Amino acid sequence: MFQAPVPIDPRLLGAVKRALGRMPGVPYDLTQVKALDSFYTSVDPYWETVPECFAVTPGDFSALGRMTRLRRLTVTLAAGAGPLDMGDFSWLPQCGNLQHLDLARTNFSNCALLLRLPALKTVRLPEREQLTNLEALTALPKSVRVQTALAPWTPAQETPKAPPKPKPKPEPSGKARAIVAELQRRTAQPCWKLTLHPEGPCGLLDSKIGGLPYWDPAMPYPVAKNGEKMALLAQLNFSQLGTEDPLPQSGLLQFFLGENDNLGADFEHPDQQNYFRIVYHPQPRTDVTREQVEALDLPTHESGESFDYFPVVREAAITAEQRISYMGPGDCHFPSLFREAVRSVTGEDISGRYESEYLNNADHSYLCGQLYNGGHRLLGWPYFFQGDPREKDSPYDTLLFQLDSDMIDREDLVLWGDCGVGTFLINREDLLRREFSRVLYSWDCC
Repeated sequence: MFQAPVPIDPRLLGAVKRALGRMPGVPYDLTQVKALDSFYTSVDPYWETVPECFAVTPGDFSALGRMTRLRRLTVTLAAGAGPLDMGDFSWLPQCGNLQHLDLARTNFSNCALLLRLPALKTVRLPEREQLTNLEALTALPKSVRVQTALAPWTPAQETPKAPPKPKPKPEPSGKARAIVAELQRRTAQPCWKLTLHPEGPCGLLDSKIGGLPYWDPAMPYPVAKNGEKMALLAQLNFSQLGTEDPLPQSGLLQFFLGENDNLGADFEHPDQQNYFRIVYHPQPRTDVTREQVEALDLPTHESGESFDYFPVVREAAITAEQRISYMGPGDCHFPSLFREAVRSVTGEDISGRYESEYLNNADHSYLCGQLYNGGHRLLGWPYFFQGDPREKDSPYDTLLFQLDSDMIDREDLVLWGDCGVGTFLINREDLLRREFSRVLYSWDCC
């Protein structure tokens, strides 16, 4: 999982689909859900196209915590179904706008969580024998109506219909396949896919995210415009990674972030290294010890309050393998290129139209899937959630480094805001000269 898709239980995804009247396309769609009540139809990714930003994960209901507009949550199940195991309900306090809550047919137990729902008006819970922290029920405002000790039931008006037969997975048209093939032919670029490995501690000179950076004690350490020391986002040891031109084949490239309101980014002046810094060590010293660096008292991703929202959550080693990257719809050059590809394949002139307007849903999903360029990478094409920060004539034509949100075993490794992605772009000639003073840094999320 390279894009850190949002894990979601198939029954929850089915309930969201029913609430929206369609499959959610991006994580932001979850914030539009105001009522959920039908958990009896699961989404099967074999039969239905699930966007790559979601990972169907049985038993994971944490996506409910993203539903900030949710007012009513009623867990309605098929007749005869046993209680729904929704985990530890740690996501529940994030649903701060919940007014009506029915968890009678779930494994809910910790009543103390209800005290963190300020808008709550009614709540229906499982039998009292299942509940803990019962004193919280008396601490709720008197206006909150609480029902407990009720046998699980499904109101007659909510009795679900038999689930419909699964529909065949929609196939892209031949035209869409040809257009995508033409786009791939025109934009194919070699890149280096990066993989994170959090299994053990990393060495001082290793390729890694987070942790203690290599630093020569004789050199001035990077500080932000406010005078505070920066923390290591990532460092790349090219001798370890085995990269080729135009990337260096040796040396150590480091990415530092300072603490400001935007994770070190300045969206008005994204290439001014006031709160981020790129440092290249052509020949890092091998005699520098960990103790020497620790004596510099440097901040890291674990430095507490001052770096509360630092993107790196857990230190991890980095390995690289060569792949091919294709330009995706988020690139500022994509609209014109798409129109050229359509003209080349079909002869049509679609001036002024975008791919989402020209293609139907199945074809558009196919295009996005085939041209997907998220993940951790060096070179290739960048990925953006909310649009390319560059103008078409921008000098920053090369992706230097992309670090995506990522998790393993449901634990975050990297998290940019709401599962976003960070990108560092450079001019190709500067890269060949190993000149890293001009780099455009940006991140965005859904």
